[in-house]
Amino acid sequence: MKLNLHIILLFLFSAFNLPAVEVQITFPPEGSTLFTGPQTFVAGNIKPAETQLSINKKTIVPYRTGSFLFMQTMIPGKNILNIKSGSFETKHIFFFSQPKPKPAPPKITPLYPVRTSGVITGKTFRISCKAPAGSNPQVQVGERTISLKANKQYKDIWSIPLRLSCPLKDLPVTFFAKGLQDVKAGSLNTLNAPESFKVIGELFSTRARSKPDAGEIIAFLYPGDIIASSGYEGSYRKMAINAKECYVNSKYLEQIKLTQGTSADLKRTDITDGYGPFPPTKKKAKDILLVLDAGHGGTDSGAIGPSGLKENEVTLKQVLLLKDVFEKAGYQTLLTRSTDDYVGLYDRVRAGYNKRADAFISIHYNSCPSQQNPRDRRHISTYAWNKIGKELAKPVNTELGKISPVRNAGVLYGNLAVCRNPAVPSILIELDFITSPEGEELIQTTKFQREAAEAILRGIQSWCGN
Repeated sequence: MKLNLHIILLFLFSAFNLPAVEVQITFPPEGSTLFTGPQTFVAGNIKPAETQLSINKKTIVPYRTGSFLFMQTMIPGKNILNIKSGSFETKHIFFFSQPKPKPAPPKITPLYPVRTSGVITGKTFRISCKAPAGSNPQVQVGERTISLKANKQYKDIWSIPLRLSCPLKDLPVTFFAKGLQDVKAGSLNTLNAPESFKVIGELFSTRARSKPDAGEIIAFLYPGDIIASSGYEGSYRKMAINAKECYVNSKYLEQIKLTQGTSADLKRTDITDGYGPFPPTKKKAKDILLVLDAGHGGTDSGAIGPSGLKENEVTLKQVLLLKDVFEKAGYQTLLTRSTDDYVGLYDRVRAGYNKRADAFISIHYNSCPSQQNPRDRRHISTYAWNKIGKELAKPVNTELGKISPVRNAGVLYGNLAVCRNPAVPSILIELDFITSPEGEELIQTTKFQREAAEAILRGIQSWCGN
């Protein structure tokens, strides 16, 4: 009988008065398609735990909890797991799709403009593309044809400076080269002068990045900030922060008119002003506020263990215990969620920022790509995004390493939403691998949950000097 993402087989041996046998495959989900291979881990659970089990004529020895994990080689298309327990059989079907790699033909790829873009009249900008070394591409801008020059370091990057001296609208741009297909790029429009915008998006949602919709985060913009834009690419407004070119999604901006034009930011808030110093060594425990974040929640289950254990359920249990441990030690705590509800990532970050918290701690349990074995990958780790986060992560990770039975991968760089807070030291802790039968069992035990909570407490105490 199929049930959601797994199958449950109920074998009733009433004639022999034997207990029902339940077999559950949690990964790969029934009917799902995997795109990486050529192998995948298969995870599931059998009850009673001591029941004999074979899959595709291979004897599977469950862990003592009944959870099992093994690696399965896949074939393109339909893959069938023939599950057998005693005299009863069933099938679990999933698919594997791995397109055969084809050598990419030589081509031209526009780099700027990719989208419809706006530039200031009379200001110099660069038109660029990626094309094979030695192809000598050209660009047609309106009725002008211009030869591009190769980058000295990257021979497949071609560009040329350009300046539009008069008002233009929807100026077509096309790259071409001998032997290569012509490629239309984004069109160009001119602006008379820099335009001013007011930030209307929420803090942390409004991000200035090094590239449109991607790239390094240069800054977070505060609601009410007023910025000057020197152009746009598609729906992203171009600006400069500390001489760094960056882009902001225009859905978080509202254009405004000023009595006096300017090419510089009129107002930009330092969102770290009034926060710190870190660590808060001059504060007593009773004056220190710690934000405790149970990863995932509600419709976002996170990773799922072999027995069907959901990450969002066990993170909440761990955080509730962590709250109790911290408060008994005299600290103030704030939970981003206390029930199984979904909370947006930046809502979690804002919760700590708005309360001027001293630290933010997010609890998670790890998983790995399907082609890797969770048993081989199993470890603990602590992620941080910036210097103040790393300083918090180090003592916490050290203490966790003392109580964990698995490898400590240490403090790692994490470009993660809940860690990206310039004003509040923020870390994300992966306490074990939930997709490993051994890890799944460990993280549910009261003993480990308490040891982990007390280790995190000791790390915070070391960081604070309490």
